[in-house]
Amino acid sequence: GVQTCALPICGVMYDWKDSVVQSRGGLDDYFVRKHDTGVIAQEVESVLPEVVANRPDGTKAVRYEKLAGIIIQAINELAEQVEEIKKRIE
Repeated sequence: GVQTCALPICGVMYDWKDSVVQSRGGLDDYFVRKHDTGVIAQEVESVLPEVVANRPDGTKAVRYEKLAGIIIQAINELAEQVEEIKKRIE
């Protein structure tokens, strides 16, 4: 089931509907799994609309490859903040 958190974008675990699994060619335990992880497209869209695409069937899809650079930058910014905090503590 979908998990909730107080942040704008949260990591979740979920199960695909059987109809979606079948439309993707069935389970192969690599690209198509029943139980999966990810983020909710609508949450991502509210913060980063440029990484969400609309599928022909009307559903939304996260373009995960477009998140990589943003995640790296966020880690860099957090690392800088940690260093500043460490300097204050010393």
